[in-house]
Amino acid sequence: RPYCKFGDIIVPSVVRNSTVMTCNAPSRKNVSKVNLEVSIDGSNYTFDRVPFRFSRNIVIDYIKYNRGPVSGGSRMEIHGEFFLDYMAQTYLLVNFNGSQLTPARFV
Repeated sequence: RPYCKFGDIIVPSVVRNSTVMTCNAPSRKNVSKVNLEVSIDGSNYTFDRVPFRFSRNIVIDYIKYNRGPVSGGSRMEIHGEFFLDYMAQTYLLVNFNGSQLTPARFV
């Protein structure tokens, strides 16, 4: 059985095809950076030391300009906490109604 290893925590994995493997990151009590390794057989793990960062969950305090036309395009401001943990991301998306992902940016 395949596995992912986040630092010292091992979780089950699923091989999707010859180039894709998926697993769910375990929970952590603290913000931390660990090495991610994978194993196809549960015994032999990679030694690539791929960094994986556990960050705090973003907290939304309030939304300024929380209305707009159905045609979209309205500017809005999302105020909250822990956004800085994600600023290194190459992209930022906001999810509306669980289905539409809209590009966003930090200001």
